[in-house]
Amino acid sequence: MSTWSQTFDDDRVLDEARSHARRCVIVFAGVSGALVCLAPLSTLSPRLDATVVALVSGALLSVCAGVVMVILGREYRRLWRIELSMGRFVGYDAAGRRSSLSWARVHRVDVSRDGLLVAGRDERGRGTRLTVAAGIPQFTVLAHRAVEYAEAHGRTVCVEGTPLDDLDLATLLPSLCETVGATA
Repeated sequence: MSTWSQTFDDDRVLDEARSHARRCVIVFAGVSGALVCLAPLSTLSPRLDATVVALVSGALLSVCAGVVMVILGREYRRLWRIELSMGRFVGYDAAGRRSSLSWARVHRVDVSRDGLLVAGRDERGRGTRLTVAAGIPQFTVLAHRAVEYAEAHGRTVCVEGTPLDDLDLATLLPSLCETVGATA
């Protein structure tokens, strides 16, 4: 197979992910600091029990930490650089990790309004889902190339979750059918 590859990247995605992550950490630090400072003060009130305040504060900190972990995980999984070749789909995320899927291990490619999803198993056999946002420059070229490679390797190609073989043009583009019916 050819070693030729095409690269698509968007530094804006990397900058946005880092900016969102930074803001999220700052807000979490502020909320945590406020909670840690206010919890001891609330025990001065005769109506509040120190145990209840400690449990509620711990629960709130745990929930905030969980939310922050989910947000950070989502932000750092965003792909900002994609390399496509006849042999593989390689994505680099905002955390600096490289994820690679051989086309032979790809299960499906799904093109949607939101972006491109390439799902399969990596070299270690783990399920991998690489998602490219539709807002990156040259998304249309990237999507066309990914679909070409997937079809060349006999992989399932979907549009908005529906396999190409199951798509009905009359449902997808009713105006096209009206035009064809009027000329017949």
